[in-house]
Amino acid sequence: WYRNKFGSPIEKAKLQFFEYLLGFYVPERFGLGLVGESLRLIREQIEKGRTYIDLTKAAKNGWISVFRHNKFDLQGMAFVLNAIIRQTSN
Repeated sequence: WYRNKFGSPIEKAKLQFFEYLLGFYVPERFGLGLVGESLRLIREQIEKGRTYIDLTKAAKNGWISVFRHNKFDLQGMAFVLNAIIRQTSN
């Protein structure tokens, strides 16, 4: 779709590239590179045998950040695919 419409991409064809191109914006606090530390913290605590209820406040907040980040990933992918379908069916 992109190559047919615009030619070769000027950067790597990642989800964020297509989201920006098509008008789907992810809040910076849920964007790229922000969930790794949360995942490490959660993983460490789970490895120690903690359940969700026993996680520290920081780990629970991290869990929420990971969830919202993934939610935006799914919403962004749906947005991109629906935009492509709309544009190719015209």
